[in-house]
Amino acid sequence: MITAVFQSGLYAKWGNNVYDVSELSGLTKLELLALGDNRISDITPLKNLTKLQFLSLTNNPVTRMDIDELAAALPNTDIRSNIPWWE
Repeated sequence: MITAVFQSGLYAKWGNNVYDVSELSGLTKLELLALGDNRISDITPLKNLTKLQFLSLTNNPVTRMDIDELAAALPNTDIRSNIPWWE
């Protein structure tokens, strides 16, 4: 279980059984966000994070459509998930 917020614009909350990411929508200066191994299914609040360069959502119950919509809203963000590219 890891939780960290750094002044450098990195937020990590790994393996914490997180369900809700709406609190993060106001952290608009974030550049790196690691949310792997949680229970996040609604990632729409992350669309506000326009400065994100990297986002990890591995091992969360998100769908291909969710990832595609987020990628369209954040075109400059490298989004990693556990969904294979061929799905």
